[in-house]
Amino acid sequence: TAPPFALHYNLHEPDWTMELPGRLDEISGLTMNAAGTHLLAVQDEDGKIFWIDLVEKEVSQEIEFWKDGDYEGIEVVDETIYVVKSTGTIYEVTIQDGEALTEKYNDFLNDDNDVEGLAYDPFKKQLLLACKANAGAGEELDLTKAIYAFDLEQKKLREDPRYCIRLQQVNDYLN
Repeated sequence: TAPPFALHYNLHEPDWTMELPGRLDEISGLTMNAAGTHLLAVQDEDGKIFWIDLVEKEVSQEIEFWKDGDYEGIEVVDETIYVVKSTGTIYEVTIQDGEALTEKYNDFLNDDNDVEGLAYDPFKKQLLLACKANAGAGEELDLTKAIYAFDLEQKKLREDPRYCIRLQQVNDYLN
């Protein structure tokens, strides 16, 4: 049966495809650059950002921004690149003369939260970090998944989750 929503693309017949090199077998984050000419990817284990040229369909640039780790998401805001690690550490990367200048932000999230996704909210100027494991401390966050907000102006992670998805809400919706 057809899903109860409309997709604006056909997953069975994509407009175009490309073969990625083996070093990108473990892409864990993907975003578009500000100009719309390249996809930027972060590989799950390497502290490298890859630029994938959408016209040439090849990796056109590769820059190391930090040491190896468990990287889970990437976003571009204006000309700044943000990468998140599974521990919640955020790397703010600017490129100057082909070199990465990286600022690192640690907060209260850690391995127990297991950050798995990164998105940008342009209206609130915040990065959104989705946790696939522990939502936080306290019984009110049991059986809950949380999305935390990192304020780009203050460079600080907000203490309370921006969004909570509770198991009971999912079950209620499915029923």
